[in-house]
Amino acid sequence: MAFTCGSLRISARYLRGIAALVGVIACWVGSSFAVSNIFVDHKYNKPFFLTYFNTCTFTLYLGVYWVLYGRPSQQRWDRQVDKADERRMTLGEIAQVSAKFCVLWFAANLMQNASLAYTSVASSTVMSSTSGLFTLLIGALVGVERVSLLRCVAVLGSLAGIALVVNAPGHDAGRGGGSTSDLPRQLFGDVLALLGAFFYGCYSVLLKCQMRNDTRQDNMLFLGLVGLLNMLGLWPVIVGLDWLGVETFALPSSGTVWAIILGNAFIGTFLSDYLWLVAVLLTSPLVVTLGIAFTIPITLMGDILFKGLVIGSTYWLGAALVLLGFVGVNGAVFWERRDRLSSPAAP
Repeated sequence: MAFTCGSLRISARYLRGIAALVGVIACWVGSSFAVSNIFVDHKYNKPFFLTYFNTCTFTLYLGVYWVLYGRPSQQRWDRQVDKADERRMTLGEIAQVSAKFCVLWFAANLMQNASLAYTSVASSTVMSSTSGLFTLLIGALVGVERVSLLRCVAVLGSLAGIALVVNAPGHDAGRGGGSTSDLPRQLFGDVLALLGAFFYGCYSVLLKCQMRNDTRQDNMLFLGLVGLLNMLGLWPVIVGLDWLGVETFALPSSGTVWAIILGNAFIGTFLSDYLWLVAVLLTSPLVVTLGIAFTIPITLMGDILFKGLVIGSTYWLGAALVLLGFVGVNGAVFWERRDRLSSPAAP
């Protein structure tokens, strides 16, 4: 099934991916403000534990999978694969992809969560948007993304917008109260967000390369295994960080903080990452990466309303360029698809 828009045909599959992306944007904006609220307002600055806790919620997908499909086993899986019309991944293949993915995913989310302890939600979101460049470069290297003039212009336009936002008048005031002494701390937060963007580019391309379909069954098992591997493999790191004094282990003492953590874990991780997985598989890593830049104007509005951020036209111009980058990369996808459909079949 496809929908026609002028001379372009948009498949229902692609539209489902865009719809999932809209859900991701809504979840991630709320998650960013929730994490910032925990770190700054409630002084619970435990980025590693928070990331670990959020990741553990993925194991709930194993329970959902068990209820819907029964206990996962290689024999049962092989029978299902044999009956499938398309080439399904084996249970072992999904486990291997999960093992590779979980390290990159945890690193990206740890960097993102930690950055919110040092800089504003808007600044962290803007720096995270550089993942578009990493996704294009890494995707081109492995053959997942095509390098075209329009794609390059879209990514560079997005980066130009990011530069305008970061250097806009009033930006420092929104990030740390305008104090010069806070500048190193704010820059450190931006660097952490930038590292998170790099790891995001790595794991999104890995996912598109190695997950061959978008069935609900495969997606649930994949995320469930990611959560299980992180839960079993990373708890010693919590002990080590506590012993070294880097991040002292302590559970939240406030019911309000627990409520925020639980809500953020469900919406900002459990739900949003399933939608993100669907969006990447139905569209492309670059489309999803640049699409997430839509969080910028939303987080800006949140900082204006809740944190008194005062910004000028330069900030909005930068945000507009980021949004145009998303429109441009979707245009590239549509035009390339139209060219493929209109070109004569090869002999």
